[in-house]
Amino acid sequence: MHPRKGIPKTAVWRGAPLFIAALLAVVALLGTTMAGATRSQTGKEGSGADASQQLVGTWRLISWVNVDQDGNTTPLLQHPVGKLTYTSRGDQWVVLADRGAGGPDAKLWYSGTFDVHPRAHKVIHHVRFSSSKPYEGIDLVRHYKLRGDRLVLSFPVGTSSTSYVRWVRAR
Repeated sequence: MHPRKGIPKTAVWRGAPLFIAALLAVVALLGTTMAGATRSQTGKEGSGADASQQLVGTWRLISWVNVDQDGNTTPLLQHPVGKLTYTSRGDQWVVLADRGAGGPDAKLWYSGTFDVHPRAHKVIHHVRFSSSKPYEGIDLVRHYKLRGDRLVLSFPVGTSSTSYVRWVRAR
């Protein structure tokens, strides 16, 4: 048994490689934070409020992959499950996991608020609480592409690759 959690050691280590890959992505994200981001303007045509309303709702995870500068794709989750929710009040939360044979092996969740910068096609997640302590209190900058019921959030990972998290609107 794992001494602190009461979990068998095999359960802890079975998902370790995937969990480590996800943590490396987290560390890379820390370099892409944007402290002191300004709040979106509201009430104007094409404003952050309009873009925010397009994002409002719940999204189901399709995939999370890294693409390097040569175009090579590496899935970060082999069997992705997750949800992302944006509310009209400006709250957001996300859960990402890999559903293995015995249930979720690696998971990441965080919650907080968000701002949209439509001209730059950026959404900024202001993280308040997270399963990963380094996320708490930072801003995660995501570029977004929204086409109908499909949403792609992307962000650089280091200097040589980009992560793409693909979502479909939940019904």
